[in-house]
Amino acid sequence: GNGYRLRVEPGEVDLARFERLVGQAGRALADGSPLAAAEDLRLALALWRGPALADLAEQPVARSAVPWLEDRRLQALELRNDAELALGRHEALLAELDPLIREHPFRERLREQHVLALYRAGRQTDALEAYRAARRTLVDELGVEPGPALQELERAILRHDDSLAAPAGDAPA
Repeated sequence: GNGYRLRVEPGEVDLARFERLVGQAGRALADGSPLAAAEDLRLALALWRGPALADLAEQPVARSAVPWLEDRRLQALELRNDAELALGRHEALLAELDPLIREHPFRERLREQHVLALYRAGRQTDALEAYRAARRTLVDELGVEPGPALQELERAILRHDDSLAAPAGDAPA
């Protein structure tokens, strides 16, 4: 056509580096290495410098690709939050979760992480209120109950389940 063709080597595109780092982080977290996962996710998320394909917002390719790219970014954030919780960094995570939940009120994984971080910070009442707020939002806006994971988290909080305890030892700086 009347456009340009750009030849790039594998790994030269930010998305490829992002996907590689997120994949590594997922494996590290599954292998019990949350510190390595958190570092890979920090590097992956640093590749985002604003909205996806911002310069192409009016192009058809952006209309279809942007929602997918934004979802991948949110999945990486959720994975990063899991790593931070595994490292005992629940206090620091609370400040980041509030604006994310306001921006994405129907993402249950963010809600779960928020409730767990509050509970680990010694704020059981706030954790239960955060669960109730999540449930209200889901029921009022979407007409659905929270998923099984979020419901089980509420029950575990009410039982003071030992599995919810923060990791032992000091979190690395």
